[in-house]
Amino acid sequence: SFQLYLGSVREAVVSTQSTGRRYWFKFQSYQLSFKMPQIRILYFARAAELADCRDELLSFPCGMFCEGELIEHIINMRPQLEPMKGEVVLALNEAYIPTHRVELKDGDELAVIPPVSGG
Repeated sequence: SFQLYLGSVREAVVSTQSTGRRYWFKFQSYQLSFKMPQIRILYFARAAELADCRDELLSFPCGMFCEGELIEHIINMRPQLEPMKGEVVLALNEAYIPTHRVELKDGDELAVIPPVSGG
């Protein structure tokens, strides 16, 4: 493992814990960012019961996702939702997620919607 210390914008020091050695790196003009988007997850009906909450903020990695990948990430954070894995659908900002990939942005809302029945 290692630790990264940022000096000025143009240099950084990496220090290994095992040997204590330090390595200096110089950069041209790079900006490092490790912020992950914060997404509000809304749970409805049985999903809210299993999650034991109605909503929460979760961090998601940056990138494009299909619905299945988003469900997997939510289940990794809330394993008690595993029994509903093949049953739920997701809505992003009040619209069902289409079949193609979507990109999550900081502040988005992702609704976990279990099967609906009625008559």
